Amino acid sequence: MILVCAATRLEASACRDGLADVGARAAVLQTGVGPARAAAALGARLHAAPLPSLVVSSGFAGALSPGILLHTVVTATGLHRLGPEGVVPVPLPAGGLRPFAGALPCQFATTDGVWAAVAPGLPAPAAVDMESAALAETAAAAGVPVAVLRVISDTPTAPLPPFAVALGAALVAGPSLAGLRAVGGALAAAARHPVAAVAFARSSFAAARALRAAWRERGA
Repeated sequence: MILVCAATRLEASACRDGLADVGARAAVLQTGVGPARAAAALGARLHAAPLPSLVVSSGFAGALSPGILLHTVVTATGLHRLGPEGVVPVPLPAGGLRPFAGALPCQFATTDGVWAAVAPGLPAPAAVDMESAALAETAAAAGVPVAVLRVISDTPTAPLPPFAVALGAALVAGPSLAGLRAVGGALAAAARHPVAAVAFARSSFAAARALRAAWRERGA
């Protein structure tokens, strides 16, 4: 059995629905947003249940390279952490990272927050998310290979609106008082920009449909 890990309810539902469409034998784990929460959720699951044959990091991702279109299905051929010190490769055992056929192969960077800039030193095509490296390290520690299957939700020419960036940062903070206040601030900012908010919602649901279709095509 494979274990599909997705950060948010929208992403997890899209994965679950796509797998259910083809009767795939897989489980979906909603981890929460960010590397720390993803690693903790996966670690708890791996200790509490039989080990899966594969862990898949799924959901949305941002394009770091020009030319990658919105809602493109991408997979990882290399994993890196991206922070103030630059790009640092994530060491994995041979065969520990398994790309999906039919998806655009990318170098993937994982950050602690929403990243809207380029990543110097990361060859194109490249994408960014907040969970894949942490999930891969946790899976590798348990001897389980990992794969990445994600859908592009923002690009250099179609970036996330500022309130979506703020909402992502609030979700990483988790259910703390400061995090709840940040969520409220992000939602208030969205309300002040209704046209952008509607466009963002439509794009997010379109990305979710693309993610469901990606799992429908590959779930068998």
